[in-house]
Amino acid sequence: TGQAYGLFGSTVAARLSLTAAESTSWISDTSVRCRSARGVGSTHTGIVTVAMSVGTGTDVFSYDRPSTVSMGVKANAPATGSVAVTITGQNYGASFYSVRSSLGRTACEATAWHSDTSIECRVSVGVGTSKMVTVTVDRLVHTTTNLFTYDSSALKAVASANIAGANLISVTLSGASFGPYWTSGQARTGGTDCEGTFWVSDTSVLAKVGSGTRATLSVVFTVAVASTGTLTQALSYDAGIMSHVNPGNSPKLGGAVFTMFGKNFGAVDVSPAARVGSGGLQSGHYASHMTGGTACEASAWSSDSSLSCRSARGHSFPLPIIL
Repeated sequence: TGQAYGLFGSTVAARLSLTAAESTSWISDTSVRCRSARGVGSTHTGIVTVAMSVGTGTDVFSYDRPSTVSMGVKANAPATGSVAVTITGQNYGASFYSVRSSLGRTACEATAWHSDTSIECRVSVGVGTSKMVTVTVDRLVHTTTNLFTYDSSALKAVASANIAGANLISVTLSGASFGPYWTSGQARTGGTDCEGTFWVSDTSVLAKVGSGTRATLSVVFTVAVASTGTLTQALSYDAGIMSHVNPGNSPKLGGAVFTMFGKNFGAVDVSPAARVGSGGLQSGHYASHMTGGTACEASAWSSDSSLSCRSARGHSFPLPIIL
């Protein structure tokens, strides 16, 4: 709408920015009807020509904003990227109009226009789940959340699955989708964070495992918060071994303190317990794991190679020590 369009259907022509309308119909001195040509973008200039007179209005027209409906059949990709995924929606244009796409905050390596309802994104390297997908056509932007995910990390093997309990040991974790670069990954053994986690490749990380005493621990590797790989019963510490006891006897009424020597008693005090009793010489880590015999009145950890026991009353014949 405007003015001075004439008193009858004279030679009237309309344009939207640089593109002529498919047709222009005169309605009145203040109104003409324009059939827009195909296109994309926002804030187009409207130009009306009557005879040789030209009128211009800025920012009077825009095409519909693009939208994203789905990611086609494949909505995930490996962390190494370089996989083509199809994004479907509408208003992507009738031809290639500088269409761009991104997954999360990372632009696709390349974006190829297929049709007004389909484009193709070549995925960049990355990690994480529930990524938003953003499509930009000209200056019109549309974002859809929780539409794309990278493959979750997967643990497959742990080198050196049995380690000494009192030392820092580096073990190699093997698997897939650990990421194409260091992405704040964290390894844990049992419920304890490793003292250091070092990325090596998309299939390998090095974990520095602290001291411990428990056996058959699970190993967990987490990348980008939500992507976690778990391997159960993957790691164990060497079992405690006793070599000798000093002194080797105690009064029947108990109360004597004797010291047990050996190795793998732990680098810190983890509430060890000793028993004097039936059965052969055994080794464990917690009182709940032991059966038979009589518990020491008190057990005290001294070091990885020694701990003390205050004996309870007992028998006179030789008895095994259960740790």
